[in-house]
Formats: sequence, C-alpha cells, structure tokens
Amino acid sequence: MKKSYSLLLSVLLLSLFIAKVHAAAQVVTVFDYATAESEMKSFLGNKADGSLLVFDIDDTLVHIPNCLPAEGKNIPSFKRWKVIINDCPYFVTEQRVVDIIKNYQGAGFDTMALTARGPEFIEKSHEQLAGLGISFYGFPFTKTDNFRTKVTSKKYLEFDNALAHASGTSKGKALTRFQYEWFNKPYKRIVFVDDNIKNIKSVNNSFKNDSQTDVLIIHYRKYDD
Repeated sequence: MKKSYSLLLSVLLLSLFIAKVHAAAQVVTVFDYATAESEMKSFLGNKADGSLLVFDIDDTLVHIPNCLPAEGKNIPSFKRWKVIINDCPYFVTEQRVVDIIKNYQGAGFDTMALTARGPEFIEKSHEQLAGLGISFYGFPFTKTDNFRTKVTSKKYLEFDNALAHASGTSKGKALTRFQYEWFNKPYKRIVFVDDNIKNIKSVNNSFKNDSQTDVLIIHYRKYDD
C-alpha cells in the first residue's frame, strides 16, 4: 500500500513539474478592453521583466470605417484597402486601450505593434497612432533595433521604431522569429492582441508547444464584421 501511495505521489509531483516547465498558449475572446485589461492583469501580474505586449493595429488599436462611395467596391481589394488607410478618417477603437498601453509602459513592460500592413504603410501607421496618443517607441525598442528582412520570395517584414509591418505573412512565425532570431530575446510571457481569427490561430499554433514562453492570446472582437 505504501508503495502505491508513493508511486501516486511521484506521478503527481512529476505532473506538476511538467506543467510548470512546459509553458502554454491560451486564447480568450473579448468584446471590450475592460475585459482584456482584466485578463492581462491576471496573466501578467507585476512581472514586467521578461514580458512583452504585442498589439495589432487595424480594428485592434485603429478603426477606419470605409468612406469610399458605393462604386469603390469595384476597386481591387488591395488598392481599395490602400485608399481606405490613406484617405478615410480614423478613430481609436477604445480610449481605454491608450491608457492600458501607457500604464504598462510606465510599469516597465516591453511593448510593440505587429500589423499585417506592408512596409509601404509605415509612415501612415506612425501618423495614425501618434494622432491617437499611442507610441511604442522607447519601450524599449528604438531606431537602433530597426531592420528589414525578406519573409517570402516577394514580401518583406520591416521593424521600424517598434512597429512591425509583416506584409500579411504569418504573425505566429513572425513573433517566433522576433524571439529566437531577430532579437534573440526569448520572453517568459507574451500578450498578443488581434481582431483577426487567422492571426489568433497562427500565434496559438506557433506557441502551443513552446516550452519557454507563456502566451495570452486575446481575440478582440468589438469590430466583428
């Protein structure tokens, strides 16, 4: 009987050890930043060291209603999106997210943006975020961290002053390469916020077997089509 209890205890302790060693990715769905902030607090606590917050831009930080006339629907999708980004009025998705970002930056957390936009939108992205009171520069990334790299035969990812423009490539693979290749700085905890389910799945698939990093993936759905 003692041997049975001893074996059971050993298995239990081993399970707890494995659970602790092997980090995990978890996905939560929210419709507002009050809920997102609560999830972040539970996940991050006050552990700024080794933590990174990553935000998508479109419909996560910036909302751009389609201002094109009806005939604009006949414009090819990429050209139409380019016109919308460059010419339509833009708004912050929620004022609360501006405060969330500033609060975490003030507490010493690393922050950045990762968008599917291509490098041709870099200037516009900086302009829009600045217009909404959002800046990732200096927390901790600066121009010395900037780089441009080919991610497919025809597409480039460019990291410019803490904004990563991924040209529609896999955000999961991009975030993994940030950790282990481009910055060589594996984080213990990552919060990733995005409105697109494709990106949510991509990051989840990339980190679900990562033994070094716990990832909270927040699917922000306020602007679901």
